[in-house]
Amino acid sequence: MPTVPYFDKAGKRLPSQSTIKGNLGWSTNPLMAWKENQIIEAAIETYKNLIEAYSLALRELVKQKSEEAPTAGTICHYLIECDLKSQEPDLTKYSEECISLAQTAFKNYQAWRESVHLDPIEIEPHLIHEDLKYGGTPDCVANVNGKPSIFDWKAGSIYEDYLVQLACYGKLWEINHPDILLTGGFHLLEIKKEDAAFTHHWWQDLSVGWEAFTHGLALHDLRKKLRKML
Repeated sequence: MPTVPYFDKAGKRLPSQSTIKGNLGWSTNPLMAWKENQIIEAAIETYKNLIEAYSLALRELVKQKSEEAPTAGTICHYLIECDLKSQEPDLTKYSEECISLAQTAFKNYQAWRESVHLDPIEIEPHLIHEDLKYGGTPDCVANVNGKPSIFDWKAGSIYEDYLVQLACYGKLWEINHPDILLTGGFHLLEIKKEDAAFTHHWWQDLSVGWEAFTHGLALHDLRKKLRKML
């Protein structure tokens, strides 16, 4: 059946219910899933002998692909974590090249930490929101330039959902520590994986991220209600 477009009174095209429902990502179309399974089964049967002949090589290849090699960025992430926890890092399992790049970046981080007078308040606090029934663990809550802030760091690119996560952490802290307001906002170090160079991001307000989280929470609750109806 062809898709019929929907328009409001002003002539603006509207998304269909199937488009909106598809954004939930809870399940796939059963017919499409059945077709995909048929194709997969046919491919497995056709190449069964070939797969068996090279099974050991294939398993080794899959293992190599699934195990991401440590990068300078992940090592720098680890060094920052150890620094904040006052722990001695163990770098014996990393290559000299990656360690060298990570340590250079870590020295830059130490200079940045000194310049903003970063002073940890709590490391990885486990927080619960009793009213909304969810929990979370921010990496660090710290004074940055003398102001309580959410401080986090990530090896790799950052995306919109990470801002939602930070906003969620901020609300958790606010609920559990109303006496320590996050007047310094949210600080994030984005650490590049290849060379461990980092970029400092800062947001004073992430209310939009919190709004997105509340919508996700509402969908989560609605899904539970829908399950009970099945």
